[in-house]
Amino acid sequence: MITMPQPMKPANAVTGNKISKSDLEKINNIEQQFALNNSDDLEIIPDELSNDDIAIQYYGYLLREIRRMKLPITNVDKPFLTECAFCLSHIRESKIDMNKYGLVEDKTDKNGNFLGTQLRAVFRAEAELQKRYAVACNKLGIDPSSRASIARATVNENNAKTDDTEELFE
Repeated sequence: MITMPQPMKPANAVTGNKISKSDLEKINNIEQQFALNNSDDLEIIPDELSNDDIAIQYYGYLLREIRRMKLPITNVDKPFLTECAFCLSHIRESKIDMNKYGLVEDKTDKNGNFLGTQLRAVFRAEAELQKRYAVACNKLGIDPSSRASIARATVNENNAKTDDTEELFE
């Protein structure tokens, strides 16, 4: 079985001691600078969302929150941001449908004889959208585990800054 290496997370989401703190800080500065110079296209709503007002709202919300978290985001991340907004919009539609019509439906044969119940297609579609959303969030660094890593790294960095002995070893 071939295993793929784990994709590199943004520097501010890396935890552990595989990379020195000074190197992580340098990488983070480069990522932030790159994001500043290459994010002008993110403000333009993608064509694939233009007919979906809810997806447009999610797109703007996600972009604001990513910037508020100070995560590096650039024009090349736009497809992942678009995917997140698309999935959230359709997950919302699916949930509204499931609340209205339920999760299961009766299954009958061609003669109308009752065969049992089955999950509705909208339930399976919503589950697939959830998976797609989770993958896109992970790529952007906005999933819960990435945010937890960022929070831990920030706390560790702040603690390290208050420890004067660390300067002796860098």
